[in-house]
Amino acid sequence: MNKSMINAMVSMQNLQQKLNIQSHNIANINTTGYKKLEASFQDLLTTRVNQVNDFSLEGRKSSLGVQEGVGIRMSNPYLRTEQGTMANTNISTDLAIHGDGFFEVGTLDGEDRLFTRNGSFQLVPSSDNLDELYLATSGGQVVKNNENEPISIPVNHELTIDDMGNVFAYNKSNPGEAPLELGQLKIVRILSPQYLQPMGNSLYTLSEDKLTDPSLVQEMDLNANSDFTANPDDKVNIQILQGFLEQSNVNLSEEMTEMMVTQRAFQLTSKAYSNAETMMKLAANLRS
Repeated sequence: MNKSMINAMVSMQNLQQKLNIQSHNIANINTTGYKKLEASFQDLLTTRVNQVNDFSLEGRKSSLGVQEGVGIRMSNPYLRTEQGTMANTNISTDLAIHGDGFFEVGTLDGEDRLFTRNGSFQLVPSSDNLDELYLATSGGQVVKNNENEPISIPVNHELTIDDMGNVFAYNKSNPGEAPLELGQLKIVRILSPQYLQPMGNSLYTLSEDKLTDPSLVQEMDLNANSDFTANPDDKVNIQILQGFLEQSNVNLSEEMTEMMVTQRAFQLTSKAYSNAETMMKLAANLRS
């Protein structure tokens, strides 16, 4: 097959994948905590074809070799973790992270470790103790504290979380009673977000070998913010907002503009394929 046709065909396949990613971003523009995916491309194998020596003429400016490639391929989509806008919900179980970090959630047995920016949590009853409620995601994964345990709240208690992620429960029947201290939210920072694997519902995970890599997963102690005046460099630039939800970080106008550029590139590549096919037909007709 003509190399120009191979080049165009491979490029169209990868441009279609980029269009799919952009469509996915636009479809999730209203998804709480969604982080946009961005496609990047790289050249495939290129070769240099030398021309005959007769082309080596005095004063000739063009190269004696012709660079040939076989199109482009899309690298793994890159997760963009920029902060999304905050929406005030005034719901005590809605939480948002202002800064670079993720909530850690998982199953009750602690085997699964998942990360999310979607703080649309809810209180679900415990199957073992009817007097306890768990703070959990809409999918049933429990929110963990800094002791790697689920956050359990007694029934008839009101949940309060400060900006450092400390969890308290106030007795609704006795407002004057001292609050129960339920630990601190477990917030982790993923130092290389490109390793995050999407699991759906704004949940992400890492491969087993990377979950235990301290150079990749860093557990944050937000209580350091209360004592940062001694050494301002020790301040953790993360804050928990109760009653807020982080919106998607997809910018619709930018995404639509980029999609139009990708569509034009697809059309141009499709035209190149069509022209190469026409030239092959002309060559075949000349032979006959």
